[in-house]
Amino acid sequence: MPPLGHDPLRALAFAARDGDTRALERAVAAIQDDIYRLALRMVWHPEDAKDAAQEALVRIVTRIASFRGDAAFRTWAYRVGGIVKTCGSGFSR
Repeated sequence: MPPLGHDPLRALAFAARDGDTRALERAVAAIQDDIYRLALRMVWHPEDAKDAAQEALVRIVTRIASFRGDAAFRTWAYRVGGIVKTCGSGFSR
């Protein structure tokens, strides 16, 4: 695993990957506003952004076991959450 500098969420992500549900809650809480803001910038509708962010967070939670630490947790979450793909595929109604 390559060194990534200081990523305060990294330890939480590793603990969450290893089954620590409290760490998972804290990691998700730390990124959920960023996920929502990214979705909102892409779809421009608050309700659609909430829906897209929720879908992304569910994907992040269900795929936490695949976190390897090759990237910062936030970067991994954006990729695994698929927020750009979800919003870019005509998510807004």
